[in-house]
Amino acid sequence: MTEDDGNHACARCGRAFTCGMLAGAQRCWCADSPPVAPRAGAGCYCPECLRLVAAEQAAEALKRV
Repeated sequence: MTEDDGNHACARCGRAFTCGMLAGAQRCWCADSPPVAPRAGAGCYCPECLRLVAAEQAAEALKRV
């Protein structure tokens, strides 16, 4: 897989997915997902892991209030 064609391996699970922006789309699918705080050394997440990471971060934020 190369980043030239938009193909990535998920930083969390290793599953293959396509980045819409790098694949030439006007907008990537991730733009419609909840934002997540970047993690040092982590790349992009697949759709399923992005949802899970967003939920984990939201739960952590609620614990702090």
